[in-house]
Amino acid sequence: MPEKIAFNMDQLPGSGSVGGYIYLQPYSSNRFRLTVEVDTPDGLKSGSSVIETASWESGGLPDARGVRSTVKGEAIFVDLGHGKNLIAILGWGKLGEDESKIFYLTRAALAPNRKVEWKDEHKLKGRGDLPSSFFPTLITFSDLGDPATAKVVSPAELAATFGPGYSLRRMTLETTSTPVTRGIEKKLLWWSLPGRPASIAKRAWREGVRTGVSQVPEDLFQKG
Repeated sequence: MPEKIAFNMDQLPGSGSVGGYIYLQPYSSNRFRLTVEVDTPDGLKSGSSVIETASWESGGLPDARGVRSTVKGEAIFVDLGHGKNLIAILGWGKLGEDESKIFYLTRAALAPNRKVEWKDEHKLKGRGDLPSSFFPTLITFSDLGDPATAKVVSPAELAATFGPGYSLRRMTLETTSTPVTRGIEKKLLWWSLPGRPASIAKRAWREGVRTGVSQVPEDLFQKG
């Protein structure tokens, strides 16, 4: 069964003078390794990231009720060799504008033909292929030291970006208990540059498209 947890509202920021407890039940968390596999002229290349999602149903005051969710983890970096790279960001859709689809990956990979409620997702264990409709947005940097060189890569057309012999083999999801992945800043050489380089990268791969949802660009690479 999912855990039942409680917070003392006097200890929560912004709780004001309201006392007592707010009960959150049920609480369900899931940790999985998401792996991207790419066929290249030099053979199979892959990268992975361990990600943790958590969802809970909050109780207490009527206007505070509902399902809340959090994510911890990082984008997936695949070193293709010869200075080429592929990154699966923590966003979905043509330009990475959907950050909510991450909460459906486990069900999509491990129970594709069944209806599983979020409350029961923690019961799903094992390994499975991620359907292409749940592939995260893929990007690449022609220069890992320059965020302005980011561009979107089509999952079905890696050869158009990287050349003949490059293709996406599959993405897999496997539940795990290993620690959440950290260290994306060691692979993205521009990460510590001044001027919010993640925002520069996002503008680059969007190629001037200004409409869309409001996002924190850094969250597309690292959450939690």
